Amino acid sequence: MTAQNRFYRPISEADTQEGYADLFLCPLLEIYPDMKHSYIIELKYAKYKDSEKPCGRTGGMEGIAQANRYADSYRVKNAVGTTQLHKIVVVYKGMEMRVCEEIVPLHETHN
Repeated sequence: MTAQNRFYRPISEADTQEGYADLFLCPLLEIYPDMKHSYIIELKYAKYKDSEKPCGRTGGMEGIAQANRYADSYRVKNAVGTTQLHKIVVVYKGMEMRVCEEIVPLHETHN
């Protein structure tokens, strides 16, 4: 599905300096220089036998750490240019999506 999008180059399991990003939607800035957004999507799978709490917290926290590492890599920083990079963590438990959230930078959080 992402391969049919003409605005992004989907890079699955891209080798970065810090490991592998599950999905990096790299903006095609050479064709569309006025693009405003780019995306990293980190997928996590909780074991079905795991308790409720670790599914959202542990998988989500691990996904956040990994997405932040990928975002800080030279390859990603270079590729996103001036676009706003959105980091999204998705956690599945079995066939059910339990978490799907964008990582909001600390200066944008609201109490």
